[in-house]
Formats: sequence, C-alpha cells, structure tokens
Amino acid sequence: MSNSKELNAYNIWCSNVKDFNLCDDLMKIKDFPDEIFERFYKSLNFGTAGLRGILGAGTNRMNIYTVAKATQGYAKYLNKIKENCSVAIAYDSRNMSKEFAEITANVFCANGIKVYLFRQRQPTPILSYAVRELKTDAGIVITASHNPSEYNGYKAYNNEGCQIDEQTALAVLSEIEKLDIFSDILYCDFNKAVDEGKIVYLGEDLANSFVDKTYDSLLNKEISQKSDISIVYTPLNGAGYVPIMNILNKMGIKNIHVVESQKNPDGNFPTCPYPNPEMKEALAEGLKLCQEVGADLLIASDPDADRAGVAIKNGDEYTVLTGNQIGELLTYYICKIKSERHLMPQTPVIVKSVVSSKLCDKIGIDYNVRVKEVLTGFKNIGGYMKKLERENRLENFLMGFEESCGYLTTDLARDKDSVCAIANIAEMAAYFKSQGKSLIDVLNSLYEKYGYYFTKSKSFEFKGASGEKIMEKIMISLHQAPPAYLGDIEVLSHKDYLEEDELKTNMVELVLDNDITVMVRPSGTEPKIKFYYFIVGSSNDDCNEKYNYAVKITEEFLKNFN
Repeated sequence: MSNSKELNAYNIWCSNVKDFNLCDDLMKIKDFPDEIFERFYKSLNFGTAGLRGILGAGTNRMNIYTVAKATQGYAKYLNKIKENCSVAIAYDSRNMSKEFAEITANVFCANGIKVYLFRQRQPTPILSYAVRELKTDAGIVITASHNPSEYNGYKAYNNEGCQIDEQTALAVLSEIEKLDIFSDILYCDFNKAVDEGKIVYLGEDLANSFVDKTYDSLLNKEISQKSDISIVYTPLNGAGYVPIMNILNKMGIKNIHVVESQKNPDGNFPTCPYPNPEMKEALAEGLKLCQEVGADLLIASDPDADRAGVAIKNGDEYTVLTGNQIGELLTYYICKIKSERHLMPQTPVIVKSVVSSKLCDKIGIDYNVRVKEVLTGFKNIGGYMKKLERENRLENFLMGFEESCGYLTTDLARDKDSVCAIANIAEMAAYFKSQGKSLIDVLNSLYEKYGYYFTKSKSFEFKGASGEKIMEKIMISLHQAPPAYLGDIEVLSHKDYLEEDELKTNMVELVLDNDITVMVRPSGTEPKIKFYYFIVGSSNDDCNEKYNYAVKITEEFLKNFN
C-alpha cells in the first residue's frame, strides 16, 4: 500500500484540503490502508443520475470537492453548447445538502452561469418544475433520494427538467476527467454574487404555483372535500412536508395525522435509518400511528419527495402496497374516471418502465389505452413525454410510473413526483370509500378479473471494489452463458437487452417453467444487482410461495460467484 496510487492520492488530499471536518476525517483513516483504498481507488461515478455516494473525504466520497469538480465539468459542458446559460438548484434534508447546493451555486456562478437557488428545502419534482418555468438550461438537486443517512447525491437535469441522458452524461464526464480537483475549479465570492444578482434566491412562489397546478389537475375534487377519509402522512424527515400538506389541505381533507417523529427535516433519519417508502421497516412509525387513530391509509414520501409509499387498512391490520400495486390502482382509477367523464384523449398513453407491472397492460386494453414500455429510470419516461410534446401530443399522456414507487400524473415535471402521486392516491381512496370499498377491495377485484399478477423486486448488495468485480462477473455470465436451470426450474427462454434496439441496456430476462419471469440488472446508483420477479399465480398465497422459492434459488445461483 505504501507505494500505491491510492496512498499518493490520500497524501495529496491531506496537503490540499482546507475544510476542518474533512481534514479530521482524513486523519482518522491514516492508519487504515483498506479504508484509504476504498476512498481513493476511484472517483465517484458520474452518470445519468449524476453523483451518489457516502459522505466523507476522498475521491470516492461525496464532499465539497467532488461536488465542485462535478459542477465545474457540467459548467464547462454548458458553456460549450450555449452562451449566457442559467441553472436552477434545489436541495433536500440530507446532511450537507445545503452546503453542497451553495458550493454548486458558487462554482456555476464563477463560470459565468446565472444561478437560481431555492432558499428552503424543496422536493425533486419542484426543481424539475422550476427548470421548465424559469426556462433554465440545467438543474441540480442535492439528494440521495431514499438511500441510507450516510449517503448524499447530486442529480443533474437538462433544460427539459428531465435527468440528463447518457450522451450528455458522457460529455460532462469527459469534462470532469480533465480537471484537477484542487487547482482547476473556479470559485466566486458567494455573498457578492448574491448582491450582484448573479445568484438569485427563490422563495415560495414557485413551490406554491406547483401545488396549485397539481390541485387543478385532479379529477375528483368534490369527493375529497366531502370525504371523512382518515390519512396518516409521514415525510420521513425529508423535504415533502410543506408541499404535500399544502395540497392535502387544499383538497379539503380534514382528518390528517402527521407522524411527529418524522415531521421535521433531519438528515440522520433517527427513526428510519433507510428512508425508502418501498420498505415496510421505513413505515413502522406511520403504521404505529395508523393503529392508534384507525386511519384508512398511510402515505409516505421519501427524503426528496419524488417517491410515494402506501399502506391500506385491511381488517385489523395494514397492508403495505408494492410500487406496482399503487401503479395498478392509479392506472385503473385514472382510466375509469377519464372514461366515465368523457375526458379521455383521442390516443391515450400510459408510460411505464419495462420492469413494472404487466397487469397495467391488461387494464389498458380494456380502456383502449396504450401502455408504452421504456427502459428503467424516470429519465426515459420524461424523455417519452418530451417526444409527445415535440409532436404536439402531450395531452395524450395519462400517467408515467415505475415499480420503485415513482409516479407522475401531470405534465408539470419530468421526474417522478410524490406530491401529485399522494394527491391522486388520497383522492382515489376517498372516491372508493364513498362506494364502500377500500383500495384492498379494488385490488382484489382487479385480480379476480385479470388474474393474480404479482411483481416484486429484491436487491442483492455487493459493496466495495471486490463487490464491483463480483457484480461484473454475474452480469457477464448472464449475458454470455445464461443458466439452463435456476435451481431445479428450467429456463425456457433468455433475452439479452444488450442486443435490443430501442430497449438496449445492461439487463437480462429469464423466463422460467412455472409462470415466473426474472429480469436482472445492476443498479445505476448503488452497489446492488436488482432481480425483478414477475409471477402469475392462482392466489396471493400461491404467488408469495413462488416468489419466496424464486428468491431462494436466486441466492443459490449467486453463491457461485463469491
């Protein structure tokens, strides 16, 4: 280790870092070569999702230097393609989010780019909306979405309010890789830039107009105002509380209970170390309050309020819905109401990721709605919306969704949006309650009509440099030498998405001989491989049994690579 490039990089950082906390962090690891290696063996990946990583000192960590370097690269890219650029910047409740937002604003400004910086924490969808409203050339939101508390991130957006595409990400990365992290970054006098109007603080007007327009898009406003529906809401200590409470209040919903321990922004997420609304563990505090007040449903938003999680009262217990089940319900509700009220556009379309529920296709057929599949990542849903807009067909867009609890039911943003999702879910629950049904009843009626479609994903984590190599081996094997059997179940067919045209990506599909389809892809933002299980069964119990067995044989398969 003494002659390694990692140790050399570490020593350069020790000589150049001025930030007290980062200096202290560097000193703490000086006698731990493995930790030095992990922090310096590479730079944080910059891709279509921007940056994401653990907070701390090092090139493979989120800190003011790695954020500044990424910003310098994006600034150089923007200045090459256009003069007099501008950018909107938002941040969530995570540790260091405000500081990273300010250093991002500083570097953009130093590069001659006008900055619009939100003064208060704002959700990701409001940043996307701000880019479109202000007509800026780019956007940044500082967040690690639903990752654990030790993470933060840097989401990069284009002038459409959509996360940047692969071509842009590669061009920005090319600029980043030319830079020395300490000597090539431009900085300005932040306070002077504010005084001169080069950095403009944004107040609440934009956020309020976003809420107002989201409310205007709702289909059944009168139902919510009359309903006695009882809702528990938790922002999971994130940025969603203000806009989501604003819209629920605007809807006239009176019986709202907020989880007090998760109400205020807190980057440590003390009652919820993994603030992912897809996971039942993250909803524990909300479910406890549901039992106390007898609420009809629990709704949660994640730290940057782009994802929404839901649990429904089911007898004396509460059932946590999967992201796909929420998508199925919203698909049915929007199609039903628009059809009944003669509001359906001429050629309606719902856009979903390729790994999301197949039941929606069946619902779409009944309502003569096209269900368009795109690659994983909401940037692809936003990209399809851009295509519709370019062709003057955006009015045909009904909804976009992906299985990881991301939904968009308006054209205000180009990224997933828990504000509009939660408003629609609350309205939908109120509507069906007026008919004497819970959302569980509605789901069961869909299964009775179309069959039991069960879709669930499971992530397998591979940390550090050794984990990256294992992930690479797994994916190469699945592409080049897929198994003939998974456990004792025959693999009937294999689809390699690297060989696809429109849907080309690093993903593999295996169709098994028991009504199970498995889709496998590495995460673009985390050290994980995600397995998606699509199951058709005779009942919910049958599907759960098949799923548990599928996970078991997946785990056995993965042991071959350790």
